[in-house]
Amino acid sequence: MNLNSIASSRLLSTREAASLLGVRAATLKRWRQRTCKNGQKIRYLRLGRSIRYRETDVLNWIASRPEAA
Repeated sequence: MNLNSIASSRLLSTREAASLLGVRAATLKRWRQRTCKNGQKIRYLRLGRSIRYRETDVLNWIASRPEAA
């Protein structure tokens, strides 16, 4: 990921990222703690007390899931 794509990627709240994934926010919080079967965790940023997800990271995580193939 280059600096331009990082700068242009929208930051999502837990609720927004969960909605994009079609799951509840509590489910996304659990997933944040676990590593998937393919060895990848969903990437997130901690900004102070807030958790944010780059939209591109969420979309890349979806694409990397074995079930998405």
